[in-house]
Amino acid sequence: MDALQALRQACIQGRVPTLTPEDTTVVLGDRGSPWPLDTKTSWRSASHELYTLHSLILLLQYADKPIGDYLRTAIAWKVKFVSNIDRRELLAYLKRERDTTDAMHIDKSDIS
Repeated sequence: MDALQALRQACIQGRVPTLTPEDTTVVLGDRGSPWPLDTKTSWRSASHELYTLHSLILLLQYADKPIGDYLRTAIAWKVKFVSNIDRRELLAYLKRERDTTDAMHIDKSDIS
């Protein structure tokens, strides 16, 4: 299971992790061993970059809060924020409101 699938499964199970600025790893679901937060996921941004696990978890953590709070936190924590273009589709995918998307990066050879 890749990082995006593990995060989606955690979301579906209602087990979205809460991060602090000091965190460098996260345990998702029943995996047991931690994922480095800088792990690239298979979600490609509108600018064709792969989002990291850190970016996606921070988005989930701030999904129901004002966008300004999310952006300020992402900047303060030096985490790339998810663009408004990607935000809605990504949240729908992670919350299982949709199962497919063109933003998924199929060739996983460059995912660390």
